[in-house]
Amino acid sequence: MKLRLTALLALGQATACHSQFPKQVPRFCVNMRLDPSEGKRLVREHTSYPLIAPFLTPVNRIRLLCWMLDDCRRLGRPGSRIFTGTHYKTYRFCPRCFEEQETRSGERYWRRMWQYPQLAVCPVHGTPLWDTQEPFQGISGSTRVISPYAVNCAVQLAPGPHDGEVLAALNDLLGEPLPLPSPEQWKQAYEALCRGRTHDEIDEAALRYWGSRWMEANHIRRTTDLLRGRYFHAWWMHLTLIKALNPTMGMGDLIR
Repeated sequence: MKLRLTALLALGQATACHSQFPKQVPRFCVNMRLDPSEGKRLVREHTSYPLIAPFLTPVNRIRLLCWMLDDCRRLGRPGSRIFTGTHYKTYRFCPRCFEEQETRSGERYWRRMWQYPQLAVCPVHGTPLWDTQEPFQGISGSTRVISPYAVNCAVQLAPGPHDGEVLAALNDLLGEPLPLPSPEQWKQAYEALCRGRTHDEIDEAALRYWGSRWMEANHIRRTTDLLRGRYFHAWWMHLTLIKALNPTMGMGDLIR
Protein backbone atom coordinates (compact mmCIF):
# COMPACT_ATOMS: atom_id res chain seq x y z
CA MET A 1 0.00 0.00 0.00
CA LYS A 2 2.81 2.44 0.72
CA LEU A 3 4.09 1.75 -2.81
CA ARG A 4 0.89 3.14 -4.25
CA LEU A 5 0.92 6.41 -2.30
CA THR A 6 4.62 6.94 -2.87
CA ALA A 7 4.03 6.29 -6.55
CA LEU A 8 1.56 9.15 -6.61
CA LEU A 9 4.40 11.45 -5.69
CA ALA A 10 6.75 9.86 -8.18
CA LEU A 11 4.32 9.58 -11.09
CA GLY A 12 1.86 12.40 -10.46
CA GLN A 13 -1.87 12.43 -9.80
CA ALA A 14 -2.75 11.84 -13.45
CA THR A 15 -1.18 8.38 -13.39
CA ALA A 16 -2.23 7.11 -9.96
CA CYS A 17 -1.33 3.48 -9.44
CA HIS A 18 -4.05 0.87 -9.09
CA SER A 19 -4.33 -0.06 -5.42
CA GLN A 20 -3.91 -3.80 -5.99
CA PHE A 21 -2.47 -4.44 -9.47
CA PRO A 22 -0.53 -1.31 -10.57
CA LYS A 23 0.66 -1.18 -14.15
CA GLN A 24 3.23 1.62 -13.69
CA VAL A 25 5.79 -0.35 -11.67
CA PRO A 26 8.69 0.04 -14.17
CA ARG A 27 8.07 3.77 -14.46
CA PHE A 28 7.93 4.01 -10.69
CA CYS A 29 11.35 2.30 -10.50
CA VAL A 30 12.84 4.79 -12.97
CA ASN A 31 11.44 7.86 -11.23
CA MET A 32 12.50 6.60 -7.78
CA ARG A 33 15.97 5.71 -9.12
CA LEU A 34 15.56 2.03 -8.40
CA ASP A 35 17.17 -0.67 -10.47
CA PRO A 36 14.66 -2.00 -13.06
CA SER A 37 15.19 -5.48 -11.62
CA GLU A 38 13.40 -4.28 -8.47
CA GLY A 39 10.07 -4.39 -10.33
CA LYS A 40 9.32 -8.03 -9.57
CA ARG A 41 10.18 -7.58 -5.91
CA LEU A 42 7.83 -4.60 -5.66
CA VAL A 43 5.05 -6.60 -7.28
CA ARG A 44 5.66 -9.40 -4.80
CA GLU A 45 5.86 -7.23 -1.67
CA HIS A 46 3.50 -4.32 -2.40
CA THR A 47 0.63 -5.59 -4.56
CA SER A 48 -2.13 -8.22 -4.33
CA TYR A 49 -0.43 -10.45 -6.89
CA PRO A 50 0.63 -13.07 -4.26
CA LEU A 51 -3.01 -13.46 -3.20
CA ILE A 52 -4.21 -14.42 -6.65
CA ALA A 53 -1.19 -16.01 -8.36
CA PRO A 54 -1.55 -19.55 -6.87
CA PHE A 55 -5.10 -19.79 -8.21
CA LEU A 56 -4.52 -18.63 -11.80
CA THR A 57 -3.68 -20.72 -14.83
CA PRO A 58 -0.04 -20.37 -15.91
CA VAL A 59 -1.06 -18.20 -18.88
CA ASN A 60 -3.18 -15.82 -16.81
CA ARG A 61 -0.49 -15.69 -14.14
CA ILE A 62 2.14 -14.59 -16.66
CA ARG A 63 -0.32 -12.23 -18.35
CA LEU A 64 -1.07 -10.44 -15.07
CA LEU A 65 2.59 -10.23 -14.08
CA CYS A 66 3.61 -8.91 -17.50
CA TRP A 67 0.78 -6.37 -17.44
CA MET A 68 2.01 -4.93 -14.12
CA LEU A 69 5.55 -4.84 -15.49
CA ASP A 70 4.22 -2.98 -18.56
CA ASP A 71 5.12 -5.78 -20.97
CA CYS A 72 1.76 -7.02 -22.24
CA ARG A 73 2.44 -6.73 -25.96
CA ARG A 74 2.52 -10.50 -26.50
CA LEU A 75 -0.23 -11.71 -24.14
CA GLY A 76 -2.44 -8.62 -23.79
CA ARG A 77 -4.03 -7.26 -20.62
CA PRO A 78 -5.69 -9.74 -18.22
CA GLY A 79 -9.45 -10.17 -18.39
CA SER A 80 -11.52 -8.60 -15.62
CA ARG A 81 -13.11 -11.95 -14.73
CA ILE A 82 -9.99 -13.15 -12.91
CA PHE A 83 -10.41 -10.32 -10.38
CA THR A 84 -13.94 -11.33 -9.35
CA GLY A 85 -14.23 -11.27 -5.58
CA THR A 86 -10.71 -9.93 -4.98
CA HIS A 87 -11.16 -6.13 -4.98
CA TYR A 88 -10.75 -3.95 -1.92
CA LYS A 89 -14.04 -2.36 -0.86
CA THR A 90 -13.39 0.52 1.57
CA TYR A 91 -10.39 2.22 3.15
CA ARG A 92 -9.54 0.74 6.56
CA PHE A 93 -6.89 1.62 9.12
CA CYS A 94 -5.46 0.95 12.56
CA PRO A 95 -5.16 4.11 14.74
CA ARG A 96 -2.22 2.66 16.66
CA CYS A 97 -0.36 1.94 13.44
CA PHE A 98 -0.98 5.51 12.24
CA GLU A 99 0.59 6.82 15.44
CA GLU A 100 3.60 4.54 15.10
CA GLN A 101 4.04 5.46 11.41
CA GLU A 102 4.18 9.16 12.25
CA THR A 103 6.66 8.54 15.06
CA ARG A 104 8.87 6.30 12.93
CA SER A 105 8.75 7.96 9.50
CA GLY A 106 6.93 11.25 9.98
CA GLU A 107 3.94 10.32 7.81
CA ARG A 108 0.88 8.11 7.63
CA TYR A 109 0.24 5.62 4.87
CA TRP A 110 -2.33 2.94 4.09
CA ARG A 111 -1.20 -0.63 4.72
CA ARG A 112 -2.12 -3.42 2.35
CA MET A 113 -3.05 -5.82 5.18
CA TRP A 114 -5.73 -3.46 6.52
CA GLN A 115 -7.79 -3.54 3.36
CA TYR A 116 -8.84 -7.17 2.96
CA PRO A 117 -12.59 -7.30 3.66
CA GLN A 118 -12.28 -10.70 5.36
CA LEU A 119 -9.94 -9.41 8.12
CA ALA A 120 -11.33 -7.20 10.90
CA VAL A 121 -8.27 -6.85 13.16
CA CYS A 122 -4.86 -5.24 12.80
CA PRO A 123 -2.23 -7.89 11.96
CA VAL A 124 0.30 -6.07 14.17
CA HIS A 125 -1.70 -5.15 17.28
CA GLY A 126 -4.63 -7.59 17.12
CA THR A 127 -7.03 -4.69 17.79
CA PRO A 128 -10.14 -3.97 15.69
CA LEU A 129 -9.62 -2.04 12.49
CA TRP A 130 -11.60 1.10 11.69
CA ASP A 131 -13.52 1.44 8.42
CA THR A 132 -13.72 4.89 6.84
CA GLN A 133 -16.59 3.66 4.62
CA GLU A 134 -14.83 5.52 1.79
CA PRO A 135 -14.97 3.22 -1.28
CA PHE A 136 -11.81 2.36 -3.16
CA GLN A 137 -13.53 2.75 -6.51
CA GLY A 138 -15.38 5.74 -7.89
CA ILE A 139 -18.55 5.69 -9.97
CA SER A 140 -16.52 5.08 -13.14
CA GLY A 141 -14.74 2.11 -11.56
CA SER A 142 -11.36 3.85 -11.30
CA THR A 143 -9.37 3.82 -8.05
CA ARG A 144 -10.09 6.72 -5.69
CA VAL A 145 -7.14 8.30 -3.89
CA ILE A 146 -7.89 9.12 -0.26
CA SER A 147 -5.37 10.84 2.00
CA PRO A 148 -4.86 9.07 5.34
CA TYR A 149 -5.03 12.56 6.89
CA ALA A 150 -8.52 13.17 5.49
CA VAL A 151 -10.27 10.59 7.67
CA ASN A 152 -13.21 12.50 9.16
CA CYS A 153 -15.24 9.64 10.57
CA ALA A 154 -14.93 5.88 10.80
CA VAL A 155 -16.66 2.83 12.24
CA GLN A 156 -14.85 0.31 14.42
CA LEU A 157 -15.14 -3.20 13.02
CA ALA A 158 -16.30 -6.10 15.15
CA PRO A 159 -13.67 -8.87 15.44
CA GLY A 160 -14.75 -12.21 14.02
CA PRO A 161 -14.29 -15.71 15.45
CA HIS A 162 -12.01 -16.70 12.55
CA ASP A 163 -9.68 -13.68 12.36
CA GLY A 164 -6.76 -15.88 13.45
CA GLU A 165 -7.28 -18.34 10.59
CA VAL A 166 -7.79 -15.51 8.09
CA LEU A 167 -4.58 -13.80 9.22
CA ALA A 168 -2.65 -17.10 9.06
CA ALA A 169 -3.83 -17.63 5.46
CA LEU A 170 -2.85 -14.09 4.49
CA ASN A 171 0.57 -14.54 6.09
CA ASP A 172 1.02 -17.80 4.16
CA LEU A 173 0.21 -16.13 0.84
CA LEU A 174 2.06 -12.85 1.45
CA GLY A 175 5.10 -14.33 3.18
CA GLU A 176 7.80 -16.44 1.59
CA PRO A 177 6.91 -17.31 -2.05
CA LEU A 178 4.80 -20.47 -2.29
CA PRO A 179 4.72 -22.97 -5.15
CA LEU A 180 2.31 -22.07 -7.96
CA PRO A 181 0.09 -25.12 -8.59
CA SER A 182 -1.29 -25.98 -12.00
CA PRO A 183 -5.07 -26.41 -12.53
CA GLU A 184 -4.51 -30.18 -12.69
CA GLN A 185 -2.71 -30.15 -9.33
CA TRP A 186 -5.58 -28.21 -7.74
CA LYS A 187 -8.06 -30.68 -9.18
CA GLN A 188 -6.13 -33.68 -7.83
CA ALA A 189 -5.70 -32.10 -4.40
CA TYR A 190 -9.38 -31.36 -3.96
CA GLU A 191 -10.42 -34.75 -5.33
CA ALA A 192 -8.27 -36.38 -2.66
CA LEU A 193 -9.66 -34.19 0.12
CA CYS A 194 -13.29 -34.65 -1.00
CA ARG A 195 -13.09 -38.41 -1.46
CA GLY A 196 -15.93 -40.23 0.31
CA ARG A 197 -18.01 -37.09 0.94
CA THR A 198 -20.88 -35.64 -1.03
CA HIS A 199 -21.07 -31.96 -1.91
CA ASP A 200 -24.01 -31.56 0.47
CA GLU A 201 -21.95 -32.98 3.33
CA ILE A 202 -19.06 -30.63 2.55
CA ASP A 203 -21.37 -27.60 2.37
CA GLU A 204 -22.89 -28.52 5.72
CA ALA A 205 -19.43 -28.92 7.27
CA ALA A 206 -18.42 -25.47 5.98
CA LEU A 207 -21.52 -23.85 7.45
CA ARG A 208 -20.92 -25.52 10.83
CA TYR A 209 -17.28 -24.42 10.88
CA TRP A 210 -17.60 -20.84 9.59
CA GLY A 211 -21.13 -19.91 10.59
CA SER A 212 -23.73 -17.99 8.62
CA ARG A 213 -22.08 -14.60 9.30
CA TRP A 214 -18.94 -15.50 7.36
CA MET A 215 -20.86 -17.19 4.56
CA GLU A 216 -23.23 -14.26 4.07
CA ALA A 217 -20.51 -11.60 4.33
CA ASN A 218 -18.57 -13.31 1.53
CA HIS A 219 -21.65 -14.14 -0.58
CA ILE A 220 -21.01 -17.89 -0.37
CA ARG A 221 -24.13 -19.87 -1.17
CA ARG A 222 -22.42 -23.26 -1.46
CA THR A 223 -18.78 -23.79 -0.55
CA THR A 224 -18.49 -26.48 -3.21
CA ASP A 225 -19.29 -23.88 -5.88
CA LEU A 226 -15.51 -23.38 -5.93
CA LEU A 227 -15.14 -26.89 -7.36
CA ARG A 228 -17.33 -25.76 -10.25
CA GLY A 229 -15.20 -22.67 -10.85
CA ARG A 230 -17.12 -20.01 -8.88
CA TYR A 231 -14.71 -17.57 -7.19
CA PHE A 232 -11.81 -19.93 -7.88
CA HIS A 233 -9.42 -16.95 -7.95
CA ALA A 234 -10.48 -15.78 -4.48
CA TRP A 235 -8.15 -16.92 -1.70
CA TRP A 236 -10.90 -16.70 0.95
CA MET A 237 -13.10 -19.13 -1.00
CA HIS A 238 -10.28 -21.68 -0.93
CA LEU A 239 -9.77 -21.10 2.80
CA THR A 240 -13.47 -21.73 3.42
CA LEU A 241 -13.34 -25.03 1.54
CA ILE A 242 -10.02 -26.14 3.03
CA LYS A 243 -11.27 -25.76 6.61
CA ALA A 244 -14.50 -27.59 5.77
CA LEU A 245 -12.50 -30.51 4.42
CA ASN A 246 -9.72 -30.53 7.04
CA PRO A 247 -9.89 -28.02 9.93
CA THR A 248 -6.26 -28.66 10.86
CA MET A 249 -4.92 -27.78 7.40
CA GLY A 250 -3.76 -24.26 6.51
CA MET A 251 -3.56 -22.49 3.19
CA GLY A 252 0.19 -22.92 2.93
CA ASP A 253 -0.07 -26.61 3.85
CA LEU A 254 -2.36 -27.39 0.91
CA ILE A 255 -0.43 -25.31 -1.62
CA ARG A 256 2.87 -26.91 -0.65
